[in-house]
Amino acid sequence: MKKIFSFTLAAVLVAASIVMSGCQSQKKSEMYQGNGKVIANLNGNKITEDKLKLLIQSLPPQTQRQFQSTDGKKKLLDQLATQTLLVQEARKLDLDRDATFLVRRELMSNELLLNRYYQYIVENNPATDDILSKFYDTHSDVMAGKTSYSAKHIIITPKKDMKVFNSTGTDATSNAAALKEIKMLQEKLKNGADFSELAKKYSEGPSSPHGGDLGTFEKGAMVPEFDQALATMKPGDISGIVKTRFGYHLVKLINRTDGNRKPFDQLTKKEKETLKGEFYRSILASTVENLKKQAAIEIQL
Repeated sequence: MKKIFSFTLAAVLVAASIVMSGCQSQKKSEMYQGNGKVIANLNGNKITEDKLKLLIQSLPPQTQRQFQSTDGKKKLLDQLATQTLLVQEARKLDLDRDATFLVRRELMSNELLLNRYYQYIVENNPATDDILSKFYDTHSDVMAGKTSYSAKHIIITPKKDMKVFNSTGTDATSNAAALKEIKMLQEKLKNGADFSELAKKYSEGPSSPHGGDLGTFEKGAMVPEFDQALATMKPGDISGIVKTRFGYHLVKLINRTDGNRKPFDQLTKKEKETLKGEFYRSILASTVENLKKQAAIEIQL
């Protein structure tokens, strides 16, 4: 399971240095001292074997390997010693009271605690196959197969193009002209005109010579306004006027295919890992929703 929050080595070491250097605004009891043999004294900050182990475990997995050997641990302690001395020097200058520092420290502290909270959720909600199977069955929107469409469209653009593709060479040159033309075509369709023939004659897009045929495409492949129109249509339907950043469209849905969703027992190991992520995100979302209901939140902007 991937962590929600990730940190660079520098960020982790800086955070460790701040903690080890004894933040004046922090209670001493809040700093973890560790158990076992003291293996380093960094200008007053004692590091135990236990604390060093936890510091290494806090680093990204690929970085941890660098500090497993005795030489690697000495290298890490040397880096921490350097940072500790610089942090202590910064405190002498009262830089730890600087507003920017205080805000950034708050953000980093919150991120670390949120990451720990996510780990807590994972530890206390084991995602067994039985639990994941029930979650999968009751959340049909999770890992659903993608819907695909076959459609045609007529597009009239409001700007003069370098090239038009329709057979008559007509080209709307303003928003008003484009809207007037698309409304005219909409009336023709209502009166029984053939969609493909109108596309060939009037549509300004590259699909015009093919009767406006856009082929088959997955949901989300087109601009949002296009998707929204198609979502409410049945095969054979012609949309109302759809405005996008490209111009004005009339859309005809030819076919719709809803993606097949695999049975749980056919999911691959990788797909189950994805499902676990969705499972834990669902727990977080539910927790946030309940907390918001109980909280007093007031935003004034």
